[in-house]
Amino acid sequence: MSFSPTRNRFPSTKRRSLAGRLAPTLLATLFLAAIAGATTRTETASATGRIEGIVRYAPDPDRPWRFSRYYVKDARSGFLAETIVALEGPGLPTTQTDRQPQTVTVNQVDFQFVPETVAVRVGDNIRFTNSDESVHNVMTSDGPKPFNVNMAKDGEFVHHVGSAGGIQEPLRLGCVYHGGMRAWIFSFDHPWFQATSRDGRFSWDNVPAGRWTLRLIHPAGRLEWSQEVEVQAGGTNKLEIMLSPDNIKGTKR
Repeated sequence: MSFSPTRNRFPSTKRRSLAGRLAPTLLATLFLAAIAGATTRTETASATGRIEGIVRYAPDPDRPWRFSRYYVKDARSGFLAETIVALEGPGLPTTQTDRQPQTVTVNQVDFQFVPETVAVRVGDNIRFTNSDESVHNVMTSDGPKPFNVNMAKDGEFVHHVGSAGGIQEPLRLGCVYHGGMRAWIFSFDHPWFQATSRDGRFSWDNVPAGRWTLRLIHPAGRLEWSQEVEVQAGGTNKLEIMLSPDNIKGTKR
C-alpha cells in the first residue's frame, strides 16, 4: 500500500502532459474553423449584385395611350409611375426571415384609391381608410380570402396579406358604389420588387448572383415587359426600360 501514491502520480502526470499537448492543437482548430466560417460568410455576402433602372414610356401619335396623362407626368422624360417591377426565376431565395410585418395605407379620397398600385411582402397588412364624405366600399374576388367591406367616412379596414400572388396574380380592388374606383395589391415572398414612383426609377441591393427574369407590369395601363438579366457578384446592372404601345396587352387586368 505504500507504493499506491507513486503509482497514481504517473497516470496523472501523463494526463496533464497529454492535455498540454492537445490544448494548442484544439485552439488552432477552433481558430481555423472561425476563419473558415468568416470566409464563408464573406463569400456569401459578396455573391450578390445590384440592379438599378428606370422605366419610360415613348408615345406614338398614331396610337395614343389614354392613360399617359395619369402616369407620365413629364412627356419629355417619359418617366412612368406606378409600374410594378420584380424578379422571377427558379431558385430565387427569400430573405429577411426575421423581418417585422409592415402596414401600408391605401386611402379613398376624391373617389380614388390612393395609392392605386401597391406592392408588399407576404405577412404585411393593408390598411384601407376613407377620407371622403361619401360612403365607399373595398372589395375583391381574388385570392384565397375575398372580402367586401363598406367604408363610411373615416372608416378603416385592415387586410392581412397571407399569400404571395407575385406579379401575375394581384388582388384587383374596386368599390361597388363607384365603378371608376380601382386598385391593385401585388404581394411577393421575396424582397426584389418595387412600384416605381413619379421618376420611374427602381433599384435593389444584395440581389443573388445568377440569371433571373426581370418582369414589369403596369396594371392600370395594361403594359407588360420582361427580359432575362444576369447578376454578377459585386456588379451593377443598369437598365433603361422603354415601353410603347407595343407593350399594351389586350387582356384587361
